[in-house]
Amino acid sequence: TSAEQHEKANPSYGVTIRPEDIMQEALQAQNDPQQRKDFFAKSLNVYTNALKAYFDVWNRYFTGAVTKTPYFKSATSVYMTYNDVSSVYALQKKDLLAEEKAMEAVVKYAQTPQEKERAALMQKHWKMTKIRLQMLGASIYDVRGNITTAEQALALLEIVEKYPVIRKEYEALCQTLLAEKEIRPYYTSKPYIRAGASPLGQNFDVHISNHILKAGDFVRDKRVKGAFARIRSDKNQVETVRSLCNVLGDPATQKNLLAGGNAEKGILPHMEIHPQLRWSGTLSVTDQYKAEGKNSFCVTVKGHDTLFWIVNKAKPATTYLATFKVFIPKPSAEGYLSATLYSERNGRNQQWRNLAPLKLSGGVWQTFSTLTRTAPTGDSVRLRLYIRKFEKGDTVYFDDIKIIEIR
Repeated sequence: TSAEQHEKANPSYGVTIRPEDIMQEALQAQNDPQQRKDFFAKSLNVYTNALKAYFDVWNRYFTGAVTKTPYFKSATSVYMTYNDVSSVYALQKKDLLAEEKAMEAVVKYAQTPQEKERAALMQKHWKMTKIRLQMLGASIYDVRGNITTAEQALALLEIVEKYPVIRKEYEALCQTLLAEKEIRPYYTSKPYIRAGASPLGQNFDVHISNHILKAGDFVRDKRVKGAFARIRSDKNQVETVRSLCNVLGDPATQKNLLAGGNAEKGILPHMEIHPQLRWSGTLSVTDQYKAEGKNSFCVTVKGHDTLFWIVNKAKPATTYLATFKVFIPKPSAEGYLSATLYSERNGRNQQWRNLAPLKLSGGVWQTFSTLTRTAPTGDSVRLRLYIRKFEKGDTVYFDDIKIIEIR
């Protein structure tokens, strides 16, 4: 019944809309729930304002807070890096709560069939967005993708614990959205999916693994160690996740089998650019950028694709984890990394895999991991680091490379 609010919601207040009429409607709406809903929607434009509030959160974020993230640097490229996870690093809990509140209002105050149809579709999209943001760790990491407290580690591990349930919910929602005839062609467009822009059919195992790796730095905290124990004992959990928690949850088992993985001893015989791709890349040691110690490995791109690989002795029928840190000084428009660890015997590959692209954020060290189980006749494992579609002269840095046996 505030005349001030009536005037704010109606540009024609006092012209074509008489103040006494709208006040009378407000007084009647106070005592009648149905009239109250109609009054909010028609006289106070609550539905329109809720729509505006929903989109305003994103408008403010992508013109403000996101500029602090590594993702923002890629926005100057003609190839927007849709799948750069750093785009969510600056989101805060208050942003997500504001979106949730705005969406509830959009659904509540939709009146016409068109408004209700639009609100229902928007609600599905928001639910999808919310699930994806949760799996990416939005509002937990700092703007550069780091965590500094045990509380942040626990928040990430809470996502990991819920991952089997969240993933099923995500997959079910994907099928629901695919049934929407108007949007299905866009979500299933191959170029759209290839660019990482489609929210459907994505695999979040890499992101979940990175949450575990980040939380592993705080495993000496009893609460964090307890969370690792719960996850690795959960038989419904993804096997890769259980394996990671098994080794990272117990620092005593984290023996690095790889000699010289921190580049402090230079380039050792088991490290090289693939012999057939030496024309397209060179390997060196540098002190320009490093994740730890004094040096890191530097791959300088001379052609379109190149491959840095490392071999290490291994036992047959045994699971191994490889982790490494990678850095590029600035974002690449099209460049990306693919990584795999596979079993060998006498220098011959025993495994083949389709590799997911790992988009790198410029100016920040990122940690990645890959698992394999050696073949019954395997005698070694080889870590392959594919550097693809970078420009000639680009440099990619690697440090703190580890190969750990998972018992």
